[in-house]
Amino acid sequence: MNIQSMDKREKILQTVMEEIAQEGVNGSPMSQIAKKSGVATGTIYHHFKSKEEIINEIFSTIRKKLKGVIDTVKAKKPAFKEEFEQVWLGFYHHFVAHPLEFKFMQQVDNTPIITEQTYLESGQYLLPVFEFYQKGIEEGLLEDRDVTVLGYLTYDNIMTMVNLKLQGLDITDTLLQQALDYCWSGLIKKQT
Repeated sequence: MNIQSMDKREKILQTVMEEIAQEGVNGSPMSQIAKKSGVATGTIYHHFKSKEEIINEIFSTIRKKLKGVIDTVKAKKPAFKEEFEQVWLGFYHHFVAHPLEFKFMQQVDNTPIITEQTYLESGQYLLPVFEFYQKGIEEGLLEDRDVTVLGYLTYDNIMTMVNLKLQGLDITDTLLQQALDYCWSGLIKKQT
């Protein structure tokens, strides 16, 4: 693929993300995407089979970026709780710094447009999160709960804080730490 073709492909991906973040999936017809990206509709279909394929690729790319956050934290080899906090804050700061990615994910996550194959393949990027929970359960640090549920509840907690921040709420470090602590307290094994 030549550079000009790659540039067009990237323009398409960026435009689709922007349009879906702002207008939703149904409010983003291919004709509008072609016009806003400056790429002919035929060129879009040269690179992608459908709008759904584009959306699934963007979804997977965003999850891959979150894997980068996880890898950065894990490379530091922090203690167990610090690893949780650093990944939690890393995801939060990633989405605050990339509000279009956040809004895109809000529009498409948990919808039928994301294929089962995309969920499974891109889920591999988040596997270390679920392994973290499993390790915590096995070591008696976390409540013995389904790791998938723990992962999604934590993710939703982060996304709520990002949403509040992007809506203009003054999310101070103290408030952010309170949200993180609240999330953590729901995970840790209670002493009996």
